[in-house]
Amino acid sequence: MDVASFLPDRGTACPQYFRKGCPGNCGMLHELTNLKRLELLIAGAKKSVKMAMFILSHMPLVDILVSSFERGVECQVLLDSKMKNEGNGPEVLKRLREVGMPVYVVGGEFHFHHKFCVIDESVVVTGSCNWTTAAFLTNREAILFIGDDEILNAFIREFQQLWEDHGPSSSMS
Repeated sequence: MDVASFLPDRGTACPQYFRKGCPGNCGMLHELTNLKRLELLIAGAKKSVKMAMFILSHMPLVDILVSSFERGVECQVLLDSKMKNEGNGPEVLKRLREVGMPVYVVGGEFHFHHKFCVIDESVVVTGSCNWTTAAFLTNREAILFIGDDEILNAFIREFQQLWEDHGPSSSMS
């Protein structure tokens, strides 16, 4: 899967359309939006979701990540230290941590400005957008879904190094 796309999505995808069909008069989109593609990838993860993100505040994605973790998918999350006290960051951190997900905040004197997620070591999602409601529905952003082995392996190595530097063995939390 190699897809380069742009945000904002034209609207919200109809959830019924992707389950059992919709009569068509719901007023929502009956197409695969970028947000829906991302939701389906995380919800369909079989082994792992490894995220390095500046800001994660879109609660439906948080809930899907939690559901994946609860069904046994290994989830590892690195977020910027702004998440500790800005917007709904404290709520997001609490939600992820209360299920036992390993989540670490990074930064302090610098911004942890990464925006990527490796899913099942088979696709990386990256681009200019933080995973916020505004990014998906109002901002002008780029989002890439990449399955190319060479690029994917570079992101896997980067995440492994970040996890070693900032994950459970580091002093940051």
